[in-house]
Amino acid sequence: MDEDMDVPPSIRFLYRFEFDDREAKEFEVILDSQSLELRSAMPEEEAPDWARLEVGTCSGCPLSCNETRTCPAALSLVEVFEFFARAQGHDEALVTVETRERTYLKRCSLQVGISSLMGLILPASGCPIVAPLRPLVRSHLPFATSYETVPRIASWYLLQQYFDKRSGRTADWELSELAELYKRIESMNRGLTVRLDHQKVDDASRNAVVHLGVFGELLNFSITEDTMRDVLDSLFD
Repeated sequence: MDEDMDVPPSIRFLYRFEFDDREAKEFEVILDSQSLELRSAMPEEEAPDWARLEVGTCSGCPLSCNETRTCPAALSLVEVFEFFARAQGHDEALVTVETRERTYLKRCSLQVGISSLMGLILPASGCPIVAPLRPLVRSHLPFATSYETVPRIASWYLLQQYFDKRSGRTADWELSELAELYKRIESMNRGLTVRLDHQKVDDASRNAVVHLGVFGELLNFSITEDTMRDVLDSLFD
């Protein structure tokens, strides 16, 4: 059978951070190959207090504290945030990302490396706010720039609209619902920042959240200011 057609029961990403002054740290991210749900999150009963749902609950979060003890997004990032709690965002590491198909390697600031890891984990975490982006984790692109991220998300969304149209559903060619999605994701990012304040971490993780949010802000600006065409045209210059 062709290797590309041989679907494994799980999808594995391995992020390895190598430092100049301490031991390397690995984060193994395991996803269900069908649902793309995160399999490697910390057990809920082991979650710290700052991961409780009522701590920094995002505006518009559909989850209820009476039914859900922990925030899925926070729970998925406990190991990451706690390991980097005393790290500075400008510190550098050699970050290697291993996937089934290929290996990526980049020496970068911690905030860039952590942001890339968060961009993989969050859509798969079970957080209902960011869940619409889950299909993108299968083709996760580590260390993506804004000029890679914006066209990638926009083209994925427009392809969805094409198939919606073919199925007789209303297509959102103006990307207005995508803009609304990223407004909700901005709220999620603010909630994560509140949790980091409770944890009293240094700035590596906090800056990673900000770095991740920049892509959403750029995407929203491109949509609302009608500059998406300029961004997409840059691919063909």
